[in-house]
Amino acid sequence: MNPLPYAARWLIALILTAACALSPVLAEGQPGASGAQRLSLGVFAYIGIEQTRKQYQPIVDDLNQRLAPTEIQLEVLPQSEIDRRVRDGTLDLVTTNPTHFLNARAQQPLSGVIATLVELDDGEPLYRLGGVILAKAARTDIVDLEDVRGKRVGTPGRSNLGGFRTQAYELLLAGIRLPEDVRGIHEMKTHQEVVRAVLDGRVDVGFIRSGVLEGMVRDGEIRLQDLRVIHPMHHPGFPLIASTVLYPEWPVFALPHVDESLVRKVAAALFALEPNDPAAREAGIYGYTIPADYLAIEDLTRKLRLPPYDQAPSLYLPRRVAALGLPPAGHHGRHACHCHSRDSPPAGAGA
Repeated sequence: MNPLPYAARWLIALILTAACALSPVLAEGQPGASGAQRLSLGVFAYIGIEQTRKQYQPIVDDLNQRLAPTEIQLEVLPQSEIDRRVRDGTLDLVTTNPTHFLNARAQQPLSGVIATLVELDDGEPLYRLGGVILAKAARTDIVDLEDVRGKRVGTPGRSNLGGFRTQAYELLLAGIRLPEDVRGIHEMKTHQEVVRAVLDGRVDVGFIRSGVLEGMVRDGEIRLQDLRVIHPMHHPGFPLIASTVLYPEWPVFALPHVDESLVRKVAAALFALEPNDPAAREAGIYGYTIPADYLAIEDLTRKLRLPPYDQAPSLYLPRRVAALGLPPAGHHGRHACHCHSRDSPPAGAGA
């Protein structure tokens, strides 16, 4: 066989050299047409896909300017789709409500929180969120927490922190368990739909997150006097209507396949967003801060026995005893311990 011409050998060598140079980019992410890396950001559509996209697109545009040539691609998704995409590893970054993060973390390994959202109200930063319990103002039979018992409840979803779990915990503290003590829990797609369902009588009581009522009033969708807030709570420095205690705002987290250096760059870009930047003003947020402590939300979820803490742990006591080198139950060798408590008689004593 004749050897390859010199020009052909030179062309093959050039192609192999280019492939080697590009291999790190190909290995670490989804490259665009120009070779720039592309990261997908999944955002939970908590106020509907279009409204959530309108809020987050300016933030993504700002990130793309700061991170160029890396490109962030915004994907606004319902919770079930975020869950599927996280399991499949087809999202790179996610921001959602804190209890959704807990559920996702229980299903597969995640990076941990890299930043926490800071909301904005009348120029002031809001680092926390709460839940609101509301009824139609004309319903004089629903004025306090006890009146929720036996009623139809509307919520955007049971894994929603501000739209279900904060309210469920306040009711639990008042001796009302969900779903046992209500007539039904009706899940709706958005917080706004819950408010509309309360007003038109499809449900008796609605659960929504703080800030939604104020936004709907501002947009002319509702009149606040048509609704009653159940169990109103005042929190110093927090100007929004709330019926519950407050918890940290939305986390941003990365999936483990994303390169660590890229995660650091994304976090730095989020922290660099200032309240007066056009993107922050257009999105209606103050910015992002260092990861909040979400332990209080884990504690709330455990007490409610809700996913991912809805299953009682298996103790495997015999294995643990063996691992400690202790004799098994019923063993009466020379190292056996024969003891009794103050509240029970010794062996052989009369009852």
